[in-house]
Amino acid sequence: MNKAKSISPKLQNLHVDIGTVYLKRGEVEEAIKAFEKELSYYPENSLAYYNLAYAHFNNGDYQTAIANFQKAKKYDKQLSYKSNYFAGISNFRLSQYEESKANFEEVLT
Repeated sequence: MNKAKSISPKLQNLHVDIGTVYLKRGEVEEAIKAFEKELSYYPENSLAYYNLAYAHFNNGDYQTAIANFQKAKKYDKQLSYKSNYFAGISNFRLSQYEESKANFEEVLT
């Protein structure tokens, strides 16, 4: 991974791919850093926002997850289904039942 970063650190989605590897290894904090690095180069990268949200979700930081799921679907409507689903679960875990219901209703439409 370090070799890829040294060759072309600003290659679009490079840090998303690296972050995904970290997530699969269970290295959530490293994954978060990688997704944030991608967003520092490409601030409208919906996939980076989605994966960053998912990492925070897995880390139990549901409020941050919700914010990033919202950004993911803002930049890519095709991520709305998955983003609303996980945002709904996050809302539920935060006892935000009305928001959870609204997200799940969007999943169903």
